[in-house]
Amino acid sequence: MTTPLSRGPGHDVLLESPDVTLARWSLGLTLYLDEPFVWASEGAAALLARYLEVAPVDRLAWYTTSMLPDWHRFTPRTTEGLLRSLSVPWSEVRVRHLFTFRLVDDLGAPEVGFFYKEIDEARGRRGFLQLLLPPSHDPGDLLQLAQEISERWPVLSGVGGYMATWNEWLKSTAFWSLFRWSKRFLGLDIQDPDPMSWHVAEGLPGSNWLTLVGDKLAQKLELDVPALRQRTWTQPIRVHALRRATLVQAGSAPTLGDLNALRYPAAYAEAARALEPCFVKEPPEYWGGFFEEKRTRLWLRRLVDPEALR
Repeated sequence: MTTPLSRGPGHDVLLESPDVTLARWSLGLTLYLDEPFVWASEGAAALLARYLEVAPVDRLAWYTTSMLPDWHRFTPRTTEGLLRSLSVPWSEVRVRHLFTFRLVDDLGAPEVGFFYKEIDEARGRRGFLQLLLPPSHDPGDLLQLAQEISERWPVLSGVGGYMATWNEWLKSTAFWSLFRWSKRFLGLDIQDPDPMSWHVAEGLPGSNWLTLVGDKLAQKLELDVPALRQRTWTQPIRVHALRRATLVQAGSAPTLGDLNALRYPAAYAEAARALEPCFVKEPPEYWGGFFEEKRTRLWLRRLVDPEALR
């Protein structure tokens, strides 16, 4: 499945250090995880192996974990060791609270990458995982990955499509770039998983081209999945009822929803209106202009109530 790619926001860099990227856009999927021991023992490693079958591996250059003091060079020869490092032996039966793993093409704002954070849900938070592909990559691969994950692994929720990435060491500055982009590209998802991980047990962190609702969360939120599947949509929306989650696909391919090009993401908006009762009610404030103008909640509901952003 290939579609012509409209011109996106590109990437922003520091004026005084042009080699340092502040913000970029990518094709990606953000997952908020359930059953953390499943991910610690096998899920994260299995998904990384699957991701490396799809991603442009030659672009990936650096990796690190919370147990390493520095970034290390990634080559195909390091893959086996990385997969081992992601899994906890069954004999240990534990979750490594706050363990993180990062594999990227850019140490600032990556375009290609795999991020994993392991969190003990007894602490009141949920772990998360993000995978990134170039914007020009076939979105059918992202859809396939989302379907496979929804069949095999326990997730609370997930959001996929075109998404923003940002430099975590320059977060405040980067989020001013994202705030500017958010006023033009309604289809560009922005996730800040660390603070959102405190809230996702209570609702969805928004919606986009792909929105995953785990079965446990759907039951908790009283989402009527059969009614959602039988709903008469005016836009080309598909509802995939999979083994562990429901996947709502808003259109055949992702869109940036570029308002300057008069490309309103109508399918995204219809899906968002159907899912809006399940959204997180009081999301954590994003940084930059979102915080300054108290626009985070309005922006996450931008496809439900676009007039509120005016």
